[in-house]
Amino acid sequence: MIVILPFVFALVGAAAAGAAAAGGWVVRRTRRARLAKQEKDATQVTRVPAIAEEPPRIDEPIDLGDVLLVDGGRRELWLVRRCELSEGEGAPFLVLFEADGPAERRALVVVDPADPSRPAVLGRVEIEPLPAATGRAFRPPSTLDVPVDGHTETLRLTLRRAARAKLAAIPDAELVANPDGEAESPLPRGEEIYVATYEGGPHVRALLMRVGNDEASCFAGRSTVLGDGAILRNRQTR
Repeated sequence: MIVILPFVFALVGAAAAGAAAAGGWVVRRTRRARLAKQEKDATQVTRVPAIAEEPPRIDEPIDLGDVLLVDGGRRELWLVRRCELSEGEGAPFLVLFEADGPAERRALVVVDPADPSRPAVLGRVEIEPLPAATGRAFRPPSTLDVPVDGHTETLRLTLRRAARAKLAAIPDAELVANPDGEAESPLPRGEEIYVATYEGGPHVRALLMRVGNDEASCFAGRSTVLGDGAILRNRQTR
């Protein structure tokens, strides 16, 4: 027994020394790997993914070909023509839709890209004659009296812009003939368009447009809130 114990103690001591040596080797290897990774990270150039420069997109709850239901669903407006009004090459500040139907029931649906869920449904109205156009000078009045639902509403000027028009239409859209028998659309054409918008209460809106030196045309009505079931999707490729 006295002879065996020193031998056992010798074996235990050797095992402990071996374990300590192995543990130190693992620590040193881990430390070397960590230092190598830090050196690699320090010399490696960090690459940031490029962000594609895309023009802002307009969230459009209605678009060309859709049917807009107004007056509690009693009136259907089929959007057959679209006109984007913009300054230069910028994004449109107004989007106009011409709704199909009889001449006396045709409507102009005006969408503000900043608030697309509240379009205005407008009809052509007669107003007091404006001063004659003088070249590029377009000075709409600060207030405008327009007939809406049998009453005269006084509206205030909210926007005045010079614009260019971008038009689109669905293939089977028909033009309404004017009193002279000529087909026409209320949407403006060309690159010399002057636009003014007016607002008043409750939810009364008006749009004043002049193309070149032509006489200005006026449209008035009310804005509406698009709720569930207010739109029949029938979008067509432009």
